[in-house]
Amino acid sequence: MGILLALTLVLVYSYARNLKMLFRNQTTVLEMVSRGQLDTKVPVVTNDEFAVIAGYTNTMIDRLIERERMVHGLELARQIQANLLPSTSPFLPGVQIYGASVFCEETGGDFYDFMVRDGLHGPELVILIGDVTGHGVGAALLMASIRAYMKALLLQRLDLSEVMNRTNALIHADVDDSGNFVTAFVLSYCPLTRRAAWVGAGHDPAWFVPSAGGPVRTFAGRDIPLGVDPKWPYTKYSEPLAGGLLVMGTDGIWESLGRDGEMFGKDRLLQVVRGSVQEPPQDIAARIFEAVEKFTSGGRVEDDRTVVIARLA
Repeated sequence: MGILLALTLVLVYSYARNLKMLFRNQTTVLEMVSRGQLDTKVPVVTNDEFAVIAGYTNTMIDRLIERERMVHGLELARQIQANLLPSTSPFLPGVQIYGASVFCEETGGDFYDFMVRDGLHGPELVILIGDVTGHGVGAALLMASIRAYMKALLLQRLDLSEVMNRTNALIHADVDDSGNFVTAFVLSYCPLTRRAAWVGAGHDPAWFVPSAGGPVRTFAGRDIPLGVDPKWPYTKYSEPLAGGLLVMGTDGIWESLGRDGEMFGKDRLLQVVRGSVQEPPQDIAARIFEAVEKFTSGGRVEDDRTVVIARLA
């Protein structure tokens, strides 16, 4: 009996020591994971419940590593997309311009750009803005493609309608049968002739707020979004312009919802613009985003928000 009791105590002690070691291994690894260290796993040395726990822990670590890789990739994509958007205003006497975007995810489907190119009657400012269906990485890839297509065609000094025609055919080849499409708006302004020309592809109109007062003018296009029909002929419109503010945006601005379900709306957007019409474009854009943020009570951004403001002397 004494020998049996001694053996039992030895077994109990050995089991307790092994149990303590297993708990220590498990807690040590979990503590390292909590600090973001994912290079260690729990050793599996038994075939009991502790092995099951260790297996689940190691699977969790593998998935955390994969998630960390995805997060790093999304952050890199976000940085690349941010670098695609213009950071400075192009130099053109009599023109000031500023644009900004707020994405609802790490990457977004909104885009904008502006440049100065040689027009038929002298240097002209060209502004483009668009909204890709959907969000995330897929929308960002399509956004980068259409932006590249349009810029390359614009720099060839093509007519705006021809730029849209060719871009539409290229985008349709990219998105055929996917159900995706792009709304876009491109506008040019020549300070020497004080004349604007534009083409709209399913995108909301631009607004012009005259510096001298008077009604707000709307620059609308009547064509379909890009990528729907590769043979659709796009139409260019043109009007003379005096001094004032040109305002362009995406529906993430005016379709933002307040807590009561009401939309921010275009009227509120134009009220903000009218109330700050003498301020620099960058300050006006900031006021618009602040007004939307206040209206939504700081709620989650459900759609990408983009605005472009140009002051024409």
